[in-house]
Amino acid sequence: MVYPETRYLIAGDQNMVVEFGDEVDMTLNQKVHNVVSAMKQAKFDGVRELIPTYRSILVNYDPAIISFAALQDKLKALENRLDFSPLPSPREVEIPVALGYGEPYESDIEFVAQYSRLGSVQEVIELFTSRDYLVYMIGFLPGFAYLGEIPERLATPRLDRPRISVPAGSVGIAGEQCGIYPLDSPGGWRCIGRTALRLFEPSWQPPSLLQAGDRVRFVSISPEQYEHIALKVKEGTFKMKVTSQS
Repeated sequence: MVYPETRYLIAGDQNMVVEFGDEVDMTLNQKVHNVVSAMKQAKFDGVRELIPTYRSILVNYDPAIISFAALQDKLKALENRLDFSPLPSPREVEIPVALGYGEPYESDIEFVAQYSRLGSVQEVIELFTSRDYLVYMIGFLPGFAYLGEIPERLATPRLDRPRISVPAGSVGIAGEQCGIYPLDSPGGWRCIGRTALRLFEPSWQPPSLLQAGDRVRFVSISPEQYEHIALKVKEGTFKMKVTSQS
């Protein structure tokens, strides 16, 4: 991929947006995470927080320690030597999810099956769980992970009218993305299932279960398995399956 010229944009008096392109692209997102990793290793004085998105980074900094111009110069120099800043191996997080069971999930997954012209809900489940998903970014809600890309066959438009309340743990599809609602909230994505795992807890460090750059593997479970996992999560005895890829 040929990257466009990086843009350094002012976002208030304490923030810079470093924009690498204008597409949702896995290679472009990889560059975002590469720069974030390199900046963390470099430990620039005055940089307080880095927030990666699909195609950019929001850099929060202390203007009393480093100016916008000085930060821009440092980032340009860093970008020129990116080949010397290898990314750490991503985590792979297994998410058990009850797919196609109970309202509102059954109705939405049936719509996905019809819209995609697949023969059955089971085919949707098999196709959806056939690959790993990249966590492009965290946003919308605390701990809400934007995942992609889903199999092209499953790409489905959002609801015409968002739901007033979507339960925490709901797994939804919107276009070529999927995501997991970490909290009860309004939402317009097509819900196809639900996980009993907690995605966000303010007392955790970091507070979000998933992080940008992680890989997610969805595993289909039965309603009975869902209830069993929900009980273990409530008791604090459920063991997450998290591995690092080599």
